[in-house]
Amino acid sequence: MSSSDKQRDDLRQLSQQEYAALQELCENNGISEDQLIHRADEVSTLEMFLYNFPKMCCLHFFPNITTICIMQQSLTEIQTLESCVNLENVWLNENAIHRISGLDKCVNIKNLYLYSNKIRRIENLDKLTKLERLWLCDNNIPRIEGIDTLTNLTEINLSRNKIERIGEVFKSCPRITSINLSDNGIGSFKEVCYLARLQHLSELCLTDPHWGENPISSLCNYQTYVLFNIQQLTTLDTLVLPDETKQLAEATYMKKKMYYNMRIKTLRRNTTNALRRAQEGKQSKVGQANLMLNTLIRQQKDIEREIEEIKYYKRDDQSSELLGPLEAKFEVLKGVVERKSKEVADTETFFDDCKKKVYEMTDQYVRRLMVELETGGNIRMEDGRPTDLWYKSCVDLLHSRFFKEDFTQYNVSGLRVTRVTRIHNRFLRNRFEEHLENMVDIGDPSYKRSLEYLFFGENPLMPGELQRATEDGFRHPHEYAALTGEGAVCLSNSVSLSDLPRLQKRVEQMAGTKSGVKSHKAWSSGQVLVTKVFLGKSVQEMNVVAARRAMKETSVELASTTGPKGEPMKILPEMYAEHNSVFRIKASDPKQRLWFVFDHALVLPEYLVEYEYDVKAPVVNCLPASMVTTQNYEARAAEELEKLDFDIRQMARPVVPFLIFATDNVSEAEKKATVEDEGTGAGTVAKHVGSEEDGYLNAINMPPTVPTRMKVFIMTEELILKHTQVSCLSQVTYLNLHGNNIRRLEALGSLVNLRVLVASFNEIVKVEGIAELKRLERLELGFNLIKRIEGMRGLSALTALELNNNLIYRLEDINVLKKYTPNLTTLNLRNNAICDNKTYRGLVLRRLSMLSMLDGCPVSEQDHALALENSSTLTVQLICDNAFSQRRTMWSLAAAQGQSGEKVEAGDDDAWWESVEEVVLEHQRVRRLQNLERLTKMRRASFSDNELTRIEGLECCTSLEELSLEDNRIVQVEGLSTLTSLKLLDLGKNKISRVENLENLTWLTQLSVEDNEIECLAGLTQLSCLMELYIGNNRIAEMREVQQLKDLPKLIILDLLGNPLCQCQDYRLYVVYHLRKLKVLDGMGIEATEQAAAKSKYAGKLTLDFLEERVGHRFFEHLRELDLSGFRIRDLGKVFQSEDFICLRELNLDNNHISDLSGLCFLTNLVALRCNHNRVEGLPIFDEGFALQAAHDKAASGGDDAAAFMGKLPCFDMLEVLQLGHNQITALPSLQLYRLRNSLRILFLQDNEIQKVEGIDMLVNLQ
Repeated sequence: MSSSDKQRDDLRQLSQQEYAALQELCENNGISEDQLIHRADEVSTLEMFLYNFPKMCCLHFFPNITTICIMQQSLTEIQTLESCVNLENVWLNENAIHRISGLDKCVNIKNLYLYSNKIRRIENLDKLTKLERLWLCDNNIPRIEGIDTLTNLTEINLSRNKIERIGEVFKSCPRITSINLSDNGIGSFKEVCYLARLQHLSELCLTDPHWGENPISSLCNYQTYVLFNIQQLTTLDTLVLPDETKQLAEATYMKKKMYYNMRIKTLRRNTTNALRRAQEGKQSKVGQANLMLNTLIRQQKDIEREIEEIKYYKRDDQSSELLGPLEAKFEVLKGVVERKSKEVADTETFFDDCKKKVYEMTDQYVRRLMVELETGGNIRMEDGRPTDLWYKSCVDLLHSRFFKEDFTQYNVSGLRVTRVTRIHNRFLRNRFEEHLENMVDIGDPSYKRSLEYLFFGENPLMPGELQRATEDGFRHPHEYAALTGEGAVCLSNSVSLSDLPRLQKRVEQMAGTKSGVKSHKAWSSGQVLVTKVFLGKSVQEMNVVAARRAMKETSVELASTTGPKGEPMKILPEMYAEHNSVFRIKASDPKQRLWFVFDHALVLPEYLVEYEYDVKAPVVNCLPASMVTTQNYEARAAEELEKLDFDIRQMARPVVPFLIFATDNVSEAEKKATVEDEGTGAGTVAKHVGSEEDGYLNAINMPPTVPTRMKVFIMTEELILKHTQVSCLSQVTYLNLHGNNIRRLEALGSLVNLRVLVASFNEIVKVEGIAELKRLERLELGFNLIKRIEGMRGLSALTALELNNNLIYRLEDINVLKKYTPNLTTLNLRNNAICDNKTYRGLVLRRLSMLSMLDGCPVSEQDHALALENSSTLTVQLICDNAFSQRRTMWSLAAAQGQSGEKVEAGDDDAWWESVEEVVLEHQRVRRLQNLERLTKMRRASFSDNELTRIEGLECCTSLEELSLEDNRIVQVEGLSTLTSLKLLDLGKNKISRVENLENLTWLTQLSVEDNEIECLAGLTQLSCLMELYIGNNRIAEMREVQQLKDLPKLIILDLLGNPLCQCQDYRLYVVYHLRKLKVLDGMGIEATEQAAAKSKYAGKLTLDFLEERVGHRFFEHLRELDLSGFRIRDLGKVFQSEDFICLRELNLDNNHISDLSGLCFLTNLVALRCNHNRVEGLPIFDEGFALQAAHDKAASGGDDAAAFMGKLPCFDMLEVLQLGHNQITALPSLQLYRLRNSLRILFLQDNEIQKVEGIDMLVNLQ
């Protein structure tokens, strides 16, 4: 059958309706019946308009069409396109299509237009891999999806839909150049960041005059934020972008970024300072306890020696009779030592927990600042002060809605508000007001009766929801239905209804654990969101019968609403179609209600209130015994917090007890002398303990009393024989030389059978002389002066080793124990510097697999396994697990979310190395940087909070722009010479003593070296792009060090706080004057008034720093001539009062602004003074008042008394030449030139205003 015959046959099979539609199609496109039958395959384009083609049909007659355009019809679905496999352009807009379908066979489509339909979802486009242009505007699409396979897509238009989030859906469309999302519900700046990753995106529309705008467009800094993050844009919101606009946006954003970075740095610095003070308080408390503990241990060791010598040496019967009392006293002392050790350990643990909490709260505050930055200031969290009216209102509201009887089982007697934060979220507020205006007449105040302030508490089913709601608003009801079963935003007017679910869950988790600090603190702190709610038309929840009837009417499944037995039925919006909210009354108290609001946009978070429950037991009783210090704890806590900056008061709350100790310790130190030189006997302890420590004194004074032994200074074989009372050294199995003044272990080579050696409480500085003790099983060398673990060769039988309370600091020494003492089961290294290393415990457990006791604490198999898992070695797998192919940018208020980023996926090959853009290896206890050579494209790396001692392994990472090595143990700046692209370098909290080896980092804009040991500011002069320098909490003492920063042309932010120079008089004015471009100093902005004050004080003032810069050195003793002409000097100051200028003979001060020459009177050997073109006018060349004041100053500093100094002081006794031309002098007598009568030979007074020559008659040598 020919194709024509087939066409005729197909035509005959059409229904009457289909045939009419085909006729209409042919008529509108100029296709004759002959062409339809014989040449239909030549038709390439079909078009239909204006309601004459109600259903897609008969298109199989035209198999070769490439373009189809069916517009303004009543089509509801896409049909009969299966045979049109050559289609490239499809226009099906302005119809009533509900679903995208029927396009699977049309794989050649390049342009698809489906706008102005009723489509609810993007789907069934998987096969259209050649698609380049997709228009789905003016539909009902709520989210972007289903475009994963459209790799050739270049343009997409999704205007006028219901899209609120963008997400990462476009990452599979790398060629996209144009995106139009106008007239949707996008309101967060974070969504823009997802678009920043599209390298070819040049056109973006979030506001379009043809469609409308998104809420984001009305937010502050919208254009600045978009242009900075998507710098490749050429068109924004239909407007072409000139280069100047983009440059301005970048400059503006960078300024804001520096400002927020400065605030973060200042916050962290203040937090560190508060923690440092708390650390001092902890050390004072622990130090007192350790002083007592050391005395107890010494007593214990004394008793232990007596007992063991009786057993080992078989002493006489009289000694044996003392064995029982000695053992009894030993057990008492042992118990006291254990209790005291536990007290010290509890204090240490409590402090570590408090410090961790402080860091967590600081991180939370930093997240707030970063969210504020990344949202252009449209989300801002404002901490309230107790004096603020809104703060008081929130406190009163919470107290009025706290019902004590609901917390009876938890012994809660009340609550105390600790913090109120006001939430400024422009997007949520705009959305709330817009929805409210659409529902009610704002002009009629009666709508306010439906406005209410309700609480939203923490729900265990939704961790982090408070922070999420603060930032992004509340979820849609259907999302809450999926999470909790309640299809609404659940609020309440009661603290108990809001917080009891969290409290009950937390108490359940704590069930079976020890009561104490941790359990109490785990639930006693809470927080609620205070929300502004429009309840609208509200109704009480239905009873079960009414609910079932409503479910039948709305076709809601019963299973979706029925709760567990005894619980109320779940609330769903479909059950209350005519209402805006539903309330549920608490059976025992009708005043307490739960509210269920169906429109999440009508719930506006306004305040975040944090509080603590008052437990009936005093708060201080929750602290360890050593923490109970004062009856008025809350008053003292408030007093300590008042001393801190407002920003960190809330964060410092956990360490308040230790701040109190620090203050008390300082007060005690001011009242009495320190006790460092006192003895270590019971009498000493008595001075440091109160009545609560009587138990320790009783244990020490308990009989029997051990007699004092003669001290041993040098170990000899004769002494050992005498001490052990044996005839041969080979018979010695036990040797106790505890509590002597031995400085060296020696004369032990013949003790081949020695099993126990005790030499604690001596002055031993080195482990030596024990290599021959092959059978030694127990070695005690605690409380000595040992710095290294060494000399252990041959001690393979050793099972117990005590080296506590020494000076051991090298972690590498643990390898000595691994090599030579493989059978070690008990090790004590407490109170050594090595214990401060973050990797100490894990490394010891990995190296010594047989250990069952470490530092007095038992070690389990689980501890060993955990140590093996947490290796401190930087492996390839560890790098891969913490590598990202995209920069983490979007911060969140919720700690669980933090920063988001695309993690690297490692395959069988090594291609993933090239895709790594960022590596974050923080808190991993890494000890060495290695295996980083292939990260050549890495732009950001963070190795903060590890145990690095050197900067190494980064030589090949030449693309690095940001590097953080904060909080390590680095001692020298090195290994950075190849990182020429580096812009940000953080080396804070290390052990660096000088800034060096940075000359190649010419693009560096931010340098952080705070909390180090730096003493000078040298090594920074070549950093010409440096804009931010954070170098606080170091050891810079000289003010003139600031001069080394004068050559940094772009430096605008400087932090020096915490250095000794900050205590110098007029420090701030000095820095402001010499660093003219500085905008922020020590976290405080520099005002115009401060700049004026600095200029007034230092402009034109001669200083030693200026002279050093002029002369080139600071050694003025041999200076004979000095030219200071033309430097605009107006004040000579006190520079020449120094004896350093004793040899100065000629001084040129021409062309300055000097009016007073009094400061030169100390230049006793000056021969020639040139002071032309100044403003001397009529002031005397020698001012006795000035000289007398200088004399008093000199006497006060330890020199001659003032009268004697003035008596010796000649006035220019050798001055021969004096030039005072051009000085506006009107009268010579006022100059008091007679003081120069013995020496002056030449005097120049040209170009003055002298009318009468007088006052020179005494100048007898004048020539």
